[in-house]
Amino acid sequence: MSHYPGHLIAGAVALVAALAISSFTVNRLVRRKLRLSVLLLGAYVLLHAGLVLRQDLLPAYGSDLYSFERLAFAAALINLLVICLINPLRQDRIPDRYPSILQDAVVIGLVVLVGTFAFGDKLLTTSAVSAVVLGLALQDTLGNAFAGLAIQSEKPFNIGHWVKVGEFEGRVAEVTWRATKLRTKSGNFVVLPNNIVSKEAITNYSEPALPTRLQIEVGVTYDAPPNVVKRAALESIQNCPLVLTAPAPDVLLTSFDASSITYRVRFWIEDYERDEAARDQVRTSIYYAFKRKAIEI
Repeated sequence: MSHYPGHLIAGAVALVAALAISSFTVNRLVRRKLRLSVLLLGAYVLLHAGLVLRQDLLPAYGSDLYSFERLAFAAALINLLVICLINPLRQDRIPDRYPSILQDAVVIGLVVLVGTFAFGDKLLTTSAVSAVVLGLALQDTLGNAFAGLAIQSEKPFNIGHWVKVGEFEGRVAEVTWRATKLRTKSGNFVVLPNNIVSKEAITNYSEPALPTRLQIEVGVTYDAPPNVVKRAALESIQNCPLVLTAPAPDVLLTSFDASSITYRVRFWIEDYERDEAARDQVRTSIYYAFKRKAIEI
């Protein structure tokens, strides 16, 4: 094993490059993930400089420290290259095909592969014991991590999609190793563990197409003929700004109740986040239209 000044210079150059990219990029994800490379490269430079200055430590600790610093340097470079090659540096966004959690998985896989060569038998000897200990201690965390990977591979939703997961509705803000974050209509964040998300029924209101169909029901007296009621309801919907003309709305007679006939008014909107406002517009328009035509609700 050798600790040459040239290795120290290479580590310093890589550290400066990571710092420069972190300062240059406008992508917040890139800046956050490059902190790991900066930390590892900083540790590599300090450790390597210490061993260059203290050659007397090499006989006692050289082998272990050399393997560690090689792995740290490799991990820093792998993280730097993966993050910079996948993500746009001049745009603050995450590629749909390579979400954050998938990028982490690629980095970890490559680091483990390199670590096997760097540490050789030492890594293989300790891996079984480490796996058992970590598996017992981090059952929930690992479950969330694997569930997060499954979510990203199946892609039931993307960042920015409006979804319903179980009883929770919101716009997908972030998917991490541990949880999926939804921003609700009230502006709050709901943090759902990934293993819960993977077990719940998921409704995606943003796919396969943006228009979403909504419906409301209204009860009308038996004195009003159904055709008159339907025509009045459809005419009133045309005055609602949030309701789309195509696909066209419709009105169905759904049941004969004890004191009224129930009609279901179905209509389409572009943005599901405005569903409550759209329902309000439709109900208000129907109320005034029925009032003008003397249709009793």
